[in-house]
Amino acid sequence: MRENLGITLPNFVSHQVFQSLMRKEVSRVRAPAMRLMTSSKSILSQVLSSLCSQHFRAFPPLATRIEEEIAQFLDECQKTVATRIEEVLAQEEDPFSINTYYMDTVSKVRAAIQRIIQEEAKNNLKSDFTKPNIINFSVNDITGQVDAANIGKINGATLDMMINAFSYSQLAMKRVCDYFPQCIRHHFVRQMMHPDGLIAKLQAAPFASDSDRLVEMMRETPDVAVRRDKLVNSVQKLEQALKVLEKL
Repeated sequence: MRENLGITLPNFVSHQVFQSLMRKEVSRVRAPAMRLMTSSKSILSQVLSSLCSQHFRAFPPLATRIEEEIAQFLDECQKTVATRIEEVLAQEEDPFSINTYYMDTVSKVRAAIQRIIQEEAKNNLKSDFTKPNIINFSVNDITGQVDAANIGKINGATLDMMINAFSYSQLAMKRVCDYFPQCIRHHFVRQMMHPDGLIAKLQAAPFASDSDRLVEMMRETPDVAVRRDKLVNSVQKLEQALKVLEKL
């Protein structure tokens, strides 16, 4: 907290301090959010590539062209989601909330810490206060830790700021953890069926509207043509053999 304090009046904690603390706390979510986005894109890419291979295995040029469209669509989605993540994190760096969850958490955390301080005073411990006595507390399914041996010596304004920062950080984390998966789902999954999404782009692609080009892309490769000719030849021989057998 002292690192973020700068020049200010004694026992007075400014909004800039709180904002700086939140900026550092929120920035911790950026890397996990980006990893979630990247892994979601990778999984969806594998699924779509597999479907494309299953349905267009006999037409490699067409399958390759469709996979290129898929890759371009997923890249565009990734850029959109990355932008939205940065926008949300920037919003969270400027603390604001009208959600009662924040004040409810502040009250419960303050009450939990007061109980710990009172319990510590009641025990009248004579131990060395330089040694921490870490105690866990739980509020709204959130677990925190305090040093019971020394927390009673913290300045009141500083303790309030610590409580406020902890409580708001939990609210911020709750909001971004709810939003990011929803954002990824919307842009990567639901956008595929959107009027301007992947399906529409495939239908409107130049190769789909150009019949000559589409026929060319669906033309058999030499190895497929050879296998087809062999199968046709085998079927013809079997039919001839069947006719011979019927005359016997």
